[in-house]
Parts: sequence; C-alpha cells; structure tokens
Amino acid sequence: PSSTQASRAPDFTLPLLSGKTFQLTGERGHPVVLYFMATTCATCVQGSQQLAQDMQTPNRAGAPALAIDVNSGDRTSDLRAFVQSVGQPAASTLQWGIDGNDAIATAYEVQTLETMVVINAQGQIVARSASPIPPDQLAQLLQSAA
Repeated sequence: PSSTQASRAPDFTLPLLSGKTFQLTGERGHPVVLYFMATTCATCVQGSQQLAQDMQTPNRAGAPALAIDVNSGDRTSDLRAFVQSVGQPAASTLQWGIDGNDAIATAYEVQTLETMVVINAQGQIVARSASPIPPDQLAQLLQSAA
C-alpha cells in the first residue's frame, strides 16, 4: 500500500555543469529540490525559468535545487545551450547536471518530465509532483522541510 509517510531519498552523486559534483548526502541540514527535465522538452524551459526564479528569494537561502537532465544522450554542450536559453538569475541556487545512465530517474521512479521532488533537511522525500510545484506551495514546503 502506498503511504504518505516520508521515505528516505535515494542517495546519488551528479557531476554538475559548474564542474563541481553534487552529492545528496552532502546536503543534509538543507532541504533540496529535484527537477527532472530534458533539453528537448518545450515546457521544461518555462519550468526551469520558474524554478530558477523561485530559488533566488531570501527565504530559500541555502536550499539547493537541482535540474536533472534525463536525456541520457545529451552532452554538456547541449545542457549548457539549454541553460542559456533559460537565462538563470545569478542569485539562483539552481544547479544543473545530466543523469547520463538514468540511474537517478530510476531511483526516484520518475515517469514524466518535469517531475519535482522535495527532500527535507533529514534526507526524506516530503513531496513529489508530476509537474512543477507552484511557487507559493514550494516556499511552504521548503520552510517546513528546513
């Protein structure tokens, strides 16, 4: 039976466009937002823009968001071009990486593009949505997840 009980978020490591590596267990103490997208998905441009905006307001300071490209064939240059088209604000905590072997998408049972997962400071999944979470709802989730 499916329960609404928070479940432990599967750990993962993701090489980022910035050249750094993101490891989920390294973020304990902060809520984290995962956004599963693809460079070929038209609505993902808007979704990414919205998330980049959402992740720059002061009440989300310290909470990283990760846009995970599930187009396993994408190269860094593909994702970089996509990020440029999104035009991310400098103050945003949104980071980008490619899930090259679909391991993260599989671990999180992602069925649709634009799936969003919110993980609390203790490393538990507290929200999952098959579409982008509205900004005010996301703000509340992040505040309660901190």
